[in-house]
Amino acid sequence: MYRRYEDPYKIQSMLDEAREEYARELANGTDIDDLVDLVIWIGELEERLNFAWQDDEAEAFGYDY
Repeated sequence: MYRRYEDPYKIQSMLDEAREEYARELANGTDIDDLVDLVIWIGELEERLNFAWQDDEAEAFGYDY
């Protein structure tokens, strides 16, 4: 199985931007479907961030999968 390792700091930046966009869109009264898409994207980024931090910790302790 192939696993793509990602930079947790880059993903955190993407997550922050997505949350800011959600807040702007919510304030502007954007269509609910667009808001749902943003919520799904934020959830995916949170999951990717979690995996990225787990990978980062594993690497720091010298684990080799």
